[in-house]
Amino acid sequence: MALRDHSLDDKITAAMEEFSSKGYAGASLRKIAEKAGVTVGAIPENYQDVSATTAAPADVLANKVFIDADGVTQAGTMPDNGAVEKVLDATAGNQEYTVPAGKHSGAGKVSVVLETKSATPAEAAQDITPTKGKVLGKVKVGAIPDKYKDVSGVTAGAADVLDGKFIVLADGSKVEGTMANNGAIAKTIDGLTQTSVDIPAGYTSGGTVSLTDDIENALAAI
Repeated sequence: MALRDHSLDDKITAAMEEFSSKGYAGASLRKIAEKAGVTVGAIPENYQDVSATTAAPADVLANKVFIDADGVTQAGTMPDNGAVEKVLDATAGNQEYTVPAGKHSGAGKVSVVLETKSATPAEAAQDITPTKGKVLGKVKVGAIPDKYKDVSGVTAGAADVLDGKFIVLADGSKVEGTMANNGAIAKTIDGLTQTSVDIPAGYTSGGTVSLTDDIENALAAI
């Protein structure tokens, strides 16, 4: 049948009749509308079932609103941190960064600036430490200087080296030689009272041991 507009009284009367016969729980909005001669429009598109909502204010970005499962309008409280930036170093209090809770844009970063140091090998052990406030990322160790050589095969000792000269022993210690430097030798044997000469211990640069003509002269005088 064609429906027409009715007064508010007609709508109230129709509703009271439906509630009286069916009770509030059993009343039908459609029946009330038919009795009142009006149509029941569809639920507007901007009205949606929110019973499945589980988000709480902390789950929604701050300054954004939503409707909770109870139909209550709520404002989000999740912080919007944007892009966080932090550079860590070795100074006290700056060796750790606590990432704040909340939304991050994904463009932020936490980083360290690494320091490179160089070292040259030496006889003694060396401690390579970062500059105050820096983070040591690399140590460059140079090649062993030419003045450093492997002495593990050295067998010479002080007695094997000329006096006044130095060598480095297999254990890395430096010693002065003790071998006597006798220079050039010049000795004679007369064959009468002297039949030999002793060559002194140590180094000699050369020289001669010669026989004198004493024996020859003695024989000629006979």
